[in-house]
Amino acid sequence: MTDTPADDLKPSFRSDVTVELIKHTASDADVLFAARVSTAGEQSLQELQKDPERSKGLINYLMRDRHGSPFEHNSMTFFISAPIFVFREFMRHRVGWSYNEESGRYRELEPVFYVPGASRKLV
Repeated sequence: MTDTPADDLKPSFRSDVTVELIKHTASDADVLFAARVSTAGEQSLQELQKDPERSKGLINYLMRDRHGSPFEHNSMTFFISAPIFVFREFMRHRVGWSYNEESGRYRELEPVFYVPGASRKLV
């Protein structure tokens, strides 16, 4: 907990969402190795240097034909600041990824409120 009294906290209002890539361990070589491991084994890493155009074609093929498992061999960490209803959708529709959430149990949360921008058409 901070030493700031609750009366000193001023609410802020936002209409945007922030997404920032913090770190990644993602490369074409990881995808290609995973895609070729059943036929080329460990030699699949050398294929990237041998024929970059062929490797590019394989990645395009995997995407086009929805062969997604080779892309799961990468890892990315994002910092996301969004309204709570957006996070509820993240939780509801997540597949194959995890998240941590800022907790009011361990620190005092800033009073931030989402207000849709004037240009957003609400139904």
